[in-house]
Amino acid sequence: MKTNYITIVSVALLTASACVQTSTAQSMVSVGAKYHQVHTTFTDLPYDNGDISVGIAYNTHSPDSIVQLAIEGAWDVNGITTTDFIITPQMNLLWKDGAWFGGVGILTSYIDDEITGDDWIDLYWQLVIGVKVPLYGASVDIGVHYEFESWDDVTDVDVDDLAYGAWLNLGL
Repeated sequence: MKTNYITIVSVALLTASACVQTSTAQSMVSVGAKYHQVHTTFTDLPYDNGDISVGIAYNTHSPDSIVQLAIEGAWDVNGITTTDFIITPQMNLLWKDGAWFGGVGILTSYIDDEITGDDWIDLYWQLVIGVKVPLYGASVDIGVHYEFESWDDVTDVDVDDLAYGAWLNLGL
């Protein structure tokens, strides 16, 4: 796996900023799903339109931010038919304002493929924006995700490349 200096520094800064105000934070556990589409510029991801991944997450909420550590998995992926499954660990740093939230995440994916074998792909990024809806003592996060390989690609947003997610959050 290729690693470069900018990625290492970015991960370190994201991790350091994620630790701010965690001592007064509320902890939550989440279960969720993401609806994927074929990505026109980030072709390392083997998703097709309609592929679903499911995940679990641990969230730490402070008054202005959310740190989310999550892992998603997908089976029976249609984008590349030889792919058996994908496991995607991720860390997201989100800022919140009332019901709205948005932020950035860093991810990698382990792809098990019958032809190319199994391997981790390079670190990649996602931008997230969404709304938190209260639900009988819990909440549901509904968000839009844009995944990209490098910050040079962030301006190449195509609506057809967006993924849509929902997470059910329960307090600990």
